[in-house]
Amino acid sequence: MWPGGELPTDDGNLTPDERLITFDWCTNLADSSAEINDVFTDIKGACHQNTVPRGFLRPEVWGRVRGTAQVAAPFAELLAKVESSFLTKSMMPSAPPQASTMVVSL
Repeated sequence: MWPGGELPTDDGNLTPDERLITFDWCTNLADSSAEINDVFTDIKGACHQNTVPRGFLRPEVWGRVRGTAQVAAPFAELLAKVESSFLTKSMMPSAPPQASTMVVSL
């Protein structure tokens, strides 16, 4: 898990005390697998091709992310406080050709 970048709030605010800061967690999942379909199915049952929007990531998926993250105690405390996250799929050069890298931005 590592710092990913800065995002504006829903109303476009990028001021330092208001903007959102992302942290990324990556793992490889086989494209078209049952696991990737499960992960990309949102709280309403819709399966997304590339991104599960913020606020739609299922709690059990988010729980798996938090449960597998091996991070220092201060960062673990930060993860415990995350209220809303999103998930996106990207192809990484280091990933096997049959796999997609799942990036969870917090």
